[in-house]
Amino acid sequence: MELMRCLFLHRSIHCKLCLFSILVFCQTGLSFGQIHPCESPTPSIINIDSDTDRDTAACDIDTNTVSSKTAPEEKVKMSSSLAIVPYDESSLPLFHKPVREFHIGRQKIVVKQNWKELGVAAVVWDAAAVLCEYLDQNQHLVDGRTIIELGAGSGIVGIIAAYLGGRVTITEREVAMGYLNSVVHDNIDVDKYNVSVTTLDWTSDLTEFPKPFQVILGADVIYIEETFDDLVKTFRHLSDEKTVIFISCKVRYERDSKFLEMMQKYFELKKVFNDKSRGILIYKAVKR
Repeated sequence: MELMRCLFLHRSIHCKLCLFSILVFCQTGLSFGQIHPCESPTPSIINIDSDTDRDTAACDIDTNTVSSKTAPEEKVKMSSSLAIVPYDESSLPLFHKPVREFHIGRQKIVVKQNWKELGVAAVVWDAAAVLCEYLDQNQHLVDGRTIIELGAGSGIVGIIAAYLGGRVTITEREVAMGYLNSVVHDNIDVDKYNVSVTTLDWTSDLTEFPKPFQVILGADVIYIEETFDDLVKTFRHLSDEKTVIFISCKVRYERDSKFLEMMQKYFELKKVFNDKSRGILIYKAVKR
């Protein structure tokens, strides 16, 4: 180990990366392009896993792992200071790709992602894609109903709900409104379909939304524990006993289960869909 440290001190950065690569390959059997550190918002040294959740993207070092695509179950703890620079764009993680295309039913949705400027709010996560597919297969859940999407990010879920006949309000924080508006207007004719975009901050006054909605949609909205109380409050304010809430998420940590327990104080909660390949669950909630 002393010899290794000396080598690292006296070599260039390029040599450091090469030496580190050799060490990891020997210890784990991973192939080049399968190693990733904690995500950085700058793409010069980046995470190159193809399906990384929000917490890894936000540099949650305690849960940062390396995954082999040939052996998904094998995970190796990594330091956030180590990285491999990818050599081709195909190795970029999905949330770093500038443009992604989705085919949901008969609709083609093209999303220009903006991870560098807005981070998690300006990319499409698996939970959103799975919820879109679920709604497309169950159009009766949204057709003709008043709908609000919370923490919309790109707004892809609300867009699909509008295409399926819903009267949709797509919401996000003020900081992401420019991006959200651009994605919505690029993908749906707001004059033809009943869809609007507006600001909603869960921590702020909700009186401008006086009436309950028939359907509330939320995809990957339960990843920050500090927002849980406000999110539950928002769900309660926007709903009545006839409202149906659909929450699409990955239950990754104890805090995620804690949120579901908080919801059960006020709502009947039922798991209605499980996408095992992407690790996404969809819960249905109805007010008690």
